[in-house]
Amino acid sequence: MIFFLLLVFSNLSLNILYKVSERFGCKPLKIALVQFASATLFSVIYIYFVEGFGFNLYVLLIGAIGGIATYGAIHAFLVLIKLGYFGLSTLIINLSISIPIIVSILIFKENSSFYTYIAFGLIILTFYLMAEKGDSEEIKKRNRAWILLALASMIFSGIADTGPKVIQELDLSSMSMSYLGYNYFFAFLITLAITMKKKIFPGKKELLIGTSMGISILFGMFFMVMTLRIIPGTILYPLNKTLISVIIVLISFFIWKERLRPKQVFGVFTAICSVILLSLSL
Repeated sequence: MIFFLLLVFSNLSLNILYKVSERFGCKPLKIALVQFASATLFSVIYIYFVEGFGFNLYVLLIGAIGGIATYGAIHAFLVLIKLGYFGLSTLIINLSISIPIIVSILIFKENSSFYTYIAFGLIILTFYLMAEKGDSEEIKKRNRAWILLALASMIFSGIADTGPKVIQELDLSSMSMSYLGYNYFFAFLITLAITMKKKIFPGKKELLIGTSMGISILFGMFFMVMTLRIIPGTILYPLNKTLISVIIVLISFFIWKERLRPKQVFGVFTAICSVILLSLSL
């Protein structure tokens, strides 16, 4: 149980650092660059001391795809939280657990259950409830941007989360951490290329916060592996995402004073229910 609590704390720290980066006015590309660089470095350290280095072309290719998706997910999320509703943004991103399940059903022909279809319906309802109509055209435009960014970040995050599932199907589970290393490395390369082209580089605050994010990722990886020895992944992943979502929404409400309309409160409920139902379908 202690490893699970530490896992939640590590992931919670990472999410809070995203909000801190926004409060300090960090540019999304700058903070993403440092985060991916530090995550790559710490992943290599972790793999060296825990898993051991190994090479597999499939893991490399899957890691490259995951890295592209990770870049899209994090960059979209960092832009998203600048538009507001950090708690709701985090909640929607955690619905990414639905993407690996869709892939499992469509590609790996795994059986779906009644719970699965109810969960997908609740996810669609969640997006409808989260979308504010607004009175002015400017507000409507801003809300449309928020929904599109939230959807994009969720899908990209889900694609990255699908990598370990594909690796498992290829009987390469022993190289799951190597996948994460490739994932962050390719995300870093993409971000580096863009920042160099735009000639924008991180300052002291981005270096400090981004490195802290990398440390949170490192500990999250370690505690995830330790927790998986006790709790099955089909229970751990949904439980972890649900707890993080609930805690972040509560922190956003009580500390950052993010006020939710009744429809959005109901949307929080439908989102959490969808994650729970998806866990029942696994």
